[in-house]
Amino acid sequence: MRVARGVPLALELAAMRTRTYALGDLLTQLDHPLEVLKADFRDRPERLRSLRATVQWSYGLLDDVDRAVFECCAVFSGPFSPQALAEVWGSSEVLERAETLLEQSLLQRLDTSATLWKMLQPLRELALEHLEGHPYEAVWRERHARHFLEMIEELQRNWQHESVDRRDAFLPHYPNIRAGMVWAVEGRRSDLAYRYLGALGGLWVAFGLLVQEWPLVERVLALPAPEDRATLLRALQVSLDGLKWTGQFQALEARASKVLALCRELGDVEGMARSNLTLARVARERSQPEQAWAITQRIICDWRDRVGDGQPTRRQRMLHASVHLSGALVLLELGRHAQALEYAQLSCAAFREAGDRVFEMNARIAVGHLLVYLNRRPEARTLLLACLHDAVEGASGARCVTHCVWA
Repeated sequence: MRVARGVPLALELAAMRTRTYALGDLLTQLDHPLEVLKADFRDRPERLRSLRATVQWSYGLLDDVDRAVFECCAVFSGPFSPQALAEVWGSSEVLERAETLLEQSLLQRLDTSATLWKMLQPLRELALEHLEGHPYEAVWRERHARHFLEMIEELQRNWQHESVDRRDAFLPHYPNIRAGMVWAVEGRRSDLAYRYLGALGGLWVAFGLLVQEWPLVERVLALPAPEDRATLLRALQVSLDGLKWTGQFQALEARASKVLALCRELGDVEGMARSNLTLARVARERSQPEQAWAITQRIICDWRDRVGDGQPTRRQRMLHASVHLSGALVLLELGRHAQALEYAQLSCAAFREAGDRVFEMNARIAVGHLLVYLNRRPEARTLLLACLHDAVEGASGARCVTHCVWA
């Protein structure tokens, strides 16, 4: 294959560059391999003297339609499905053309259970150059942003009803999800940017990305508020988690009060409970455990009155679990260790029923620490070692460590 021959060429050219540059400096330059990987091989044809010449030669052999498909693929920042390409292109007919690119190694199929394609970095760099100024660039980028927005919004809706947490399946798509959000922010598309923020919070918290992505949250909130109040509310609720994890508790209190007022306006009872839970967290951080405990008790009573004996939704189970875990921490500060253990155990069971292994791990760690406070060290040792084992063995467990409520 034409481009397959360019892969060993890239390795050979990189090896040549190590004569001139330290490895660390070379790695930095390889962010733009087409500009760096070249050498004066006078015994070879021009197309084999640089990586740019090689990939440009392969591009030049395509007809006009295949070139357009190649350029369209450049809007994807990571692996993408055939369905995603068809939606961005605007027709499923593009898939036949994609087969040509796959045959010529201009696209690669990943070894995954579901079909995913990917463009190698040097090829995408060239495709992006040709994409700039393309008459369909803006159309393709908007379709791309909307496709991945709808993907995570569907995930959010389904998460309320599915018994299995399927968020791991969306990790391969995260580069494209993030790229769609960045496009919306840079284009000052408030409607899309706020929808992205509201939908992405669940992924960010689960995968430990919220602190890392906090600058992007601030960029969204700097845009004019969307007309839809429910969209604004979901985005602000995600920002509460970000302020909490970044330790901005003064701003957190002000934002939580704003969110609480918006929840009252929209009649969002669960949102009100979550906002009050945030205010309890602020009181605890200010060493006001009595106030935090009063807020927590009020939330629990309201929750019992509204849910009663009915079957709670997954979101309600998560709220129930979060309130009891927060209550366990407050009770610990009040020195009521036995009751704190009961609350932590209730939280653990509720997270398990909700199918959220990430926060179930948090609750198990809390139970283990409370057993230490109660001088039940053998039980604590067994439980905490089991948590450590799960953290090492399970991908979700590894993420839990980053969210440990005892940090």
